[in-house]
Order: sequence, then C-alpha cells, then structure tokens
Amino acid sequence: SELSLADRNTLIDELPDWRKPFYKTQNPINEIALLCTHEYVHTQQKELVENLLSMCLYEGVAEFISCKVTGKKSASPAIAFGKANQKIVVDKFVSDMFTMKNNYNWIWGENRNELKIRDLGYYIGYEICERYYNQSTNKQKAIKELIELDYNNEKEVERIVDGANLLPKSLEVLYNDYEKHRPKVVSLSPFENGNQNVKSGIIQISINFSEEMDINFRGFDYGPLGEEHIYKFRKLIGWSNNNKTITIEVEIEPNKQYQALIFV
Repeated sequence: SELSLADRNTLIDELPDWRKPFYKTQNPINEIALLCTHEYVHTQQKELVENLLSMCLYEGVAEFISCKVTGKKSASPAIAFGKANQKIVVDKFVSDMFTMKNNYNWIWGENRNELKIRDLGYYIGYEICERYYNQSTNKQKAIKELIELDYNNEKEVERIVDGANLLPKSLEVLYNDYEKHRPKVVSLSPFENGNQNVKSGIIQISINFSEEMDINFRGFDYGPLGEEHIYKFRKLIGWSNNNKTITIEVEIEPNKQYQALIFV
C-alpha cells in the first residue's frame, strides 16, 4: 500500500536507486482503480504455465480487463511504448519466446536488452487480448474466455494467440522454426551414443554440440524412459572447445540403459 498510494511528491531519498525512477515517471495513487482491478482479475484466473508466453498472457489479460472495466488507459509505460514500436518489440519477443533465459527482460524484472523499457511482456499480452476482443462478435464471451483461459490447454492458448494475428507466424510455425535452429548434440566422448560396452562406476562424459553454447544456462532432466534410467550426476567438470563441449562426471551401474535430456 505504501508503494501504491504514493505520488510524485513522495520523499524517495531513502529508497534504493532502482526504485526512484518509478516515482519520477508515474503517479501511482491516481491509478489505484486500475491496480485494484488488475489484481482482482488475477484472483479469477487459472494458474499460469511457467513459460514466457503464458506469463505475458496472464498479465496482459489482467491489464486489458482492468482498462476495459475502469475506462482508463494503462498506466504502464510498456503499453504505450509497445504500440509505438510494435514491429521491433514483437520481433524481439519472438526471438526470446522459447529460450527461457531472457524472461526478466520482458516481465517481472529489469529489461537489459536494447529496448530498455521494462515489462514489455505486459504489452505483448495486452495487445493479444485487445485484438482478440476487438475481433470477437460476442464481446462478453471474449472477456469470459480471456479471464478463464486454461494455460495448460495448449490448443486454446494457440487459438487465442493465433487469432489475434500479432505474431508474424502461427505459434506452431514459430516453434518449428525455433527447433530447426537450435544447437544439436553431434557426439559423445570417450564413447558413442548407444554404446553398450561402457565401464560402470564413476566416469566422465563429454557432450559435443554443433555450435558455441551459452555456458550460463544448462540443466538435465529425465528422458522418456523416466527416473530409473537417469545417471547419478556428481559434478560439472567444465566447458572446452570454445564452449562447444561440456564435460560432466557421473556414476553409472552395470547392465543398465541410461538416458537424459540436456537443456543448454
């Protein structure tokens, strides 16, 4: 409440530097109706899915509905900036949409890309909702569909996003394009993938990729065979070969098939 009920006359000397600009550009007490409506809409929404598009839709729905209910324009600078710079914002969003490593550039964080404006994901979600609403002949039904959107229902999410015609291609085509350009595992060493003559115990495995990788992002998960077929990870040895090769130390048992998904 101390943040939301303040205005440009608020003494900000004791606030952290990152918070001070907010009160120089916005007058939050004047937008309290928007804020309360936005947050109330969140209480009516279904749980979001942890991907960038769902996060943007989740916030965009609340922002768009709050503007329709109050009759006010959004107080978020991201909405005005996005509308004035739509192509560059959308193109940048598409390049980040599936990577999962730049989410805070778009939502709930500080934007460190060249666009600078924070929370541009609110604009993406808002614009999709606004377009979907404007194209709908039954406005009340459109509002209901947006608020009650099931983010786990990929077909329904695709229907709304593709129907808005904001993104340059359908979600399916954009995802296929992304998959085509993702780095690939080209080999393992010191043995080949599928080798059945591997000693058990503690071993090192080097995974060789088709191109230089971002070494700040990586992860491992079960493959389709499930938890019983994942090796025991012991430690990361490191990157080499111009960051095209990652070496890990694992522990494996004899007479067992192993499988892992690698996220980098």
